[in-house]
Amino acid sequence: MTRAGLRRMHRPLGPKKTAQRIGASRLLDEAARDVANEDLSVLSSFDDTSLPFCSGWEFADHEYRKLVAAQRREIHDEISRLYTGAELERRLAVFREHWLRNRAERELLRPGFNNL
Repeated sequence: MTRAGLRRMHRPLGPKKTAQRIGASRLLDEAARDVANEDLSVLSSFDDTSLPFCSGWEFADHEYRKLVAAQRREIHDEISRLYTGAELERRLAVFREHWLRNRAERELLRPGFNNL
C-alpha cells in the first residue's frame, strides 16, 4: 500500500503487447533485421562501437532508410500493376534479386556520420 492508500502495482499498466513487458527486443528481432538488411545494412551502436551514441546520425539514417523503402515499394507496385500471374511472379523474383544484388549502390548515398 502507498501512503495514499492505493495498492502498489508491480507491473506496467496497459495490455501486454509482446512476450516481454517492454517490447524493445521486438525491434531488434533477427527476422526484422533480416528484412531491413535487404534495403540497407543494419547499423547499431550496440553492435558497432565505432558508431556514436546519441549524436543524431540515427535521424538522418532513418529518413534515408524510409526513402529507400518507398522506392522499393514504388517499383514493386509498378511491376504488380503491369503484370499478372506467372509473369508477375517471374518479374518480382527478378526485381528482388536485382534489389538485393545492388544494395551496395544504395549504401553509397547513405548519409555519412560526419555531415550532421
